[in-house]
Amino acid sequence: YEDILEKSDDAIRIYRSVLEVEGNNQDALQALERLYAANNMWGDLVSLYESELDSASDADEIKEIRKKLAEVCNSHLGDYGKAIENYREILNSDHDKDVTGAADALLKKLVSSEDEHACEHRAALCELLEPIYTNDSAIPELVSLLRIKLQDCDDNYERVDINRRIAALLKDKLEDNQGAFDALKAALQIDVSDETLRNDFEQ
Repeated sequence: YEDILEKSDDAIRIYRSVLEVEGNNQDALQALERLYAANNMWGDLVSLYESELDSASDADEIKEIRKKLAEVCNSHLGDYGKAIENYREILNSDHDKDVTGAADALLKKLVSSEDEHACEHRAALCELLEPIYTNDSAIPELVSLLRIKLQDCDDNYERVDINRRIAALLKDKLEDNQGAFDALKAALQIDVSDETLRNDFEQ
């Protein structure tokens, strides 16, 4: 219809009418997706994807819809909570590398974000990604994630534990002795009485 109608809002109205009669009409769904994106109608696009999710039953189709939904929420609406929710729904059953990368990129973006819920979102992403990186032996990514956790951690016991984990990964997996030394030093500055830490530091 947009080929013969002068205004995109007229085309949108037509396609919406089509969906009211035939909710799974693929031509109408694809056209609305294209029109909403072209006109920066991101809220409407999210609603469209959520409607498609409600009627989708194929696992691959659901995954692709969630990918697109997360991308719109992340890149265009700043709705990081909803983006993370969709990343989680995908990654809980499929360690998709593209989705893992998108979630990791969001985590790094949120490090310097002034969003009032940034710390909460970082914690959710760390919880989601840490077991994936551990299982996949993605050591550099895991170390980076732990350093972000460390920045947000207020509990001294947990800070010592995170620094200890970082030191072990750097020394044993990446052969970064200086980095391991620095992590142990940071842990000792928190708890100088920890004998195990002192022994590791001296080694």
